[in-house]
Amino acid sequence: DAPSIASKRVAEKTSAIWLDTSSGGTRQEPNKDPSAQALTDEQILEVADLVARVEEDRGQGVPVDTEWAYRDGKLYLLQARPMTAYIPLFPEMVTERGGEKRLYLDIIVMTQGFSDPLSVLGLDLWRTMLARLKPHLATDGVEGLVWNLHGREYMNVSNMMATTGGEAMVSKVFRSYDKSIDRAFASIDLEDYKPSTTPEGAKGTLWKQLSQLWLMLPKMIHGLYRREEVMAGYIEGTQAIIDKC
Repeated sequence: DAPSIASKRVAEKTSAIWLDTSSGGTRQEPNKDPSAQALTDEQILEVADLVARVEEDRGQGVPVDTEWAYRDGKLYLLQARPMTAYIPLFPEMVTERGGEKRLYLDIIVMTQGFSDPLSVLGLDLWRTMLARLKPHLATDGVEGLVWNLHGREYMNVSNMMATTGGEAMVSKVFRSYDKSIDRAFASIDLEDYKPSTTPEGAKGTLWKQLSQLWLMLPKMIHGLYRREEVMAGYIEGTQAIIDKC
């Protein structure tokens, strides 16, 4: 099939930087039509084809920073270089060209603050603990909400957005968790990463959450009215775990 534009969003461009041939520098001027499309549809496809060919030739498995320009209707490649600051994903997580994009968040880095991979035993213990504490996140793999892979644990943000209330969770809870996460999410359009259909691992999440809340409710009420008793039991249980370890 011939290449086509899957989606298009034209941004407002209130001003533009122009080459000043008299001084050899540049000048900034207001755009006469800020909402006009900068490239034609044909040019968009031409640039996409150029970038794809550059990645195939120079990418070596990583994204390529590509700079290009049009002059008198002709497309020129100015320079291209692999992104040196790019942290590659595992091959299982890489999206095929033309496929739906997926967004992942490293849970270990976000919650524990270190980036070294866990051991096989460490990841198994961490995964088991998370599944007990948050059963609605226990679905694993590309179709699930969490992916445990090669010593790392990732939140599948894309699949999370497909759950009931997931978009609010991502845009409010995740972004308020850490400033760096907020900046990263602010730099992209999350709608570009939302799956077109609900993955199997994201189905029934609301009912799992409600079921977990129902199981916790008696203990919450018990703790509300018998705080000292509950705290004493908590301290005793914690000490027993420490003594055993």
